[in-house]
Amino acid sequence: MLLQDSLQMKIARSPVKAFVDYSSQAGAEPEQVLDALDCDAYLQLGIDAFDWLVRADQQYRKLVFSDELESSPEFEAALEVLFRSWVPPRVCANRWIADVEKRGHGLQNVAEFRKREVDALSIVRFLDSDELTPAMQALRDRALAEFGNGETAEFILS
Repeated sequence: MLLQDSLQMKIARSPVKAFVDYSSQAGAEPEQVLDALDCDAYLQLGIDAFDWLVRADQQYRKLVFSDELESSPEFEAALEVLFRSWVPPRVCANRWIADVEKRGHGLQNVAEFRKREVDALSIVRFLDSDELTPAMQALRDRALAEFGNGETAEFILS
């Protein structure tokens, strides 16, 4: 079985696909009035989709760094596609949020959605960059030093 076909990835793909699919449907019918409950449900879908992607990424990295699994460029590419797929529907979500708020309705999931939006954009920006930021360079250097001192394995396995 290929890693990108694991249950974790299948589960992660499902909400991302729904998040992407619904954004294209909503954009095709701009005259449709969308209520606050549906908007909150859509935001929750985006939150859940992003959280599944993060879970899949974290589990993969934990297995790779603990030498239980070989790194997989195919898996990483599949995960990258899913992270990138998450970003465009946020435009639909933001329009919907603005419309609902303009009508005076409150939304419960906006703050959590905004956190995921910032994180997703940061991930994609990192994937697009060729250089490490100073903060990432410091993290890399620290990780290499910890690995060299034998500290990493204990940290990852705990």
